[in-house]
Amino acid sequence: MNGVSQYLLSLEAIGERSNRLLDYGLRGETPFFSVNIDALPAATDYVLEVCKERYQLAKIPGHSRINHYSQSNDNHWAWFQKPLEGSDGTERMRLSFELLILSVLLDAGAGHHWIYLDHRTNTRFSRSEGLAVAVLNAFVAGVFSQDLSMKCGVTPESLACVSLERLREVFQVSSENLLSGLEGRFEVIACLGEIIANDPIFHVNGSCRLGHLFDFFLEQDTHGRGTSATFIFDTLVRSLTKLWPGRFLLEGRALGDCWQHPLLKTSDESSLFIPFHKLTSWLCYTLVDGLEKGGVKVIDQHELKGLAEYRNGGFMIDIGLLSFNHPGDAEKSMDQGHPLVVEWRGLTVALLEKLRESLCRRLNLNGNQLLMAHVLEGGTWAAGRKIARQLRPEGHPPLQIVTDGTLF
Repeated sequence: MNGVSQYLLSLEAIGERSNRLLDYGLRGETPFFSVNIDALPAATDYVLEVCKERYQLAKIPGHSRINHYSQSNDNHWAWFQKPLEGSDGTERMRLSFELLILSVLLDAGAGHHWIYLDHRTNTRFSRSEGLAVAVLNAFVAGVFSQDLSMKCGVTPESLACVSLERLREVFQVSSENLLSGLEGRFEVIACLGEIIANDPIFHVNGSCRLGHLFDFFLEQDTHGRGTSATFIFDTLVRSLTKLWPGRFLLEGRALGDCWQHPLLKTSDESSLFIPFHKLTSWLCYTLVDGLEKGGVKVIDQHELKGLAEYRNGGFMIDIGLLSFNHPGDAEKSMDQGHPLVVEWRGLTVALLEKLRESLCRRLNLNGNQLLMAHVLEGGTWAAGRKIARQLRPEGHPPLQIVTDGTLF
């Protein structure tokens, strides 16, 4: 029986269940959305245009949190790396891993009105970029390590010292500057400390810290082929699933970012579940990029799946690949576990793969030359933001979701 819950924590299950949902959509049987596959050429054109605006097509980087830091007017990633240049290479990678993991795990929907002021550059940021810069500044200030030199790293003890009030200060939250899911982020930090303390992959030579995940991944390349992206994902989803409490359990195992859609039900009750593991996948993409920038080869990247989040999903609606069966649903705020949201996310993952295949045909590339990481970065995330701004004055996504700060 343990095979069922293990399967739902896999990349294979993300793809298989999402494609099952798309099959229903292509037959016109999905209850909340209609799939207009005839819009795929227009979607391909739009994404290709965005890719050309942002990058040379042959040099699209992988989707990664690092890009949020390095593409700003003031290169925050270079600023972070500068004082580490004299450090041992392994220690530099450990610190980079610690920042990136915290930055991704705290990168859930910020809400429409939250703003972060970066005092170093006197620049205002919102949404994901604001969260990224806020975590970077807090990390450099020693909030997560209790050490201004960052030398001791992120430990269970240091995370236990991060209070809700301290986190409120980190994100500059006030009655006039509300951040969605602040309490959820606080719970993630507290739980992460427990995970680091109890999971042996974070323990090296009697020392326990978050950055030792780099050592663990580096050790997996025993034959010189490289570290496997699927192994990285499997490790993250196994170790970090406990971060997402209060959701579904199967066979005594927490399923994390895994939900139910009634259309998928067969005689097997587990067939109702459709997994996304969005933040885990986003972290996987980010750590793959971090490893490669550190000179570590990563194989099997073609196995990674699309991200079921509001920019990619919003693009599918705004470009016309998806439309609401009941237009009034677009005006409602939906809970993250509502079947409409689950359906939208599942169709998004499957349509991202269709879009990647269409882009490969258009550019005469194979699946190893144009990875999902390139499509997302080039790409659909930026396309989702661009088209949202074209259609709605403040660039809000076309679907409003009530989230707990641990999902998107």
